[in-house]
Amino acid sequence: MDEQRLIDGALSVIADTGLRNLTLASVATHSGVSRASVYRTFENRSALIDAVVAHELATMESILSSRLRFADDASSTVRAVVREVLAYFDERPAIRAILRHDGPDMLPFLIDQGDEGREAGHPNLIAMVTAVVLPHVADTPVAPALRPDPPRAVEHLVRVVFTHFLIPPSNCSHADVAQLVADAIVNPG
Repeated sequence: MDEQRLIDGALSVIADTGLRNLTLASVATHSGVSRASVYRTFENRSALIDAVVAHELATMESILSSRLRFADDASSTVRAVVREVLAYFDERPAIRAILRHDGPDMLPFLIDQGDEGREAGHPNLIAMVTAVVLPHVADTPVAPALRPDPPRAVEHLVRVVFTHFLIPPSNCSHADVAQLVADAIVNPG
């Protein structure tokens, strides 16, 4: 079975009804395959969600890789990354549906309270995304320009982007957010 087809089906279910209504059976229906096919590919709902999250992180990683590959000016690069990631969120119906249908259910994945309220073994989303982003920044010309240091600068960037993702209506445009983040984490000059 083509795992990507099932992930696309899962994203379709999420876009239509939110994460809480995601089941292996609903993915089978949206993907046009038998339930047995989905169960052979994913052990359970949690494994399916892990695959969807991994897919989304890989897509964001691709955005970062392509942008950071040609990084020369730290401020311009940070602004471009922030704008592109915010635009990516805007273009993802599944992500918008999670906010619309499941926003409160996402809080345990954002707030670090140990494993309380969260499935065991799942780090919070801020830590996960920071861990994905940091290695792409660490070996670029951007890293020495970040303040106070690359790990804390990247974490701040991720936190700000997540805030705008979770609370979409804003007086700030994507360009405004990008400029504010760059001003906060890039050494001037």
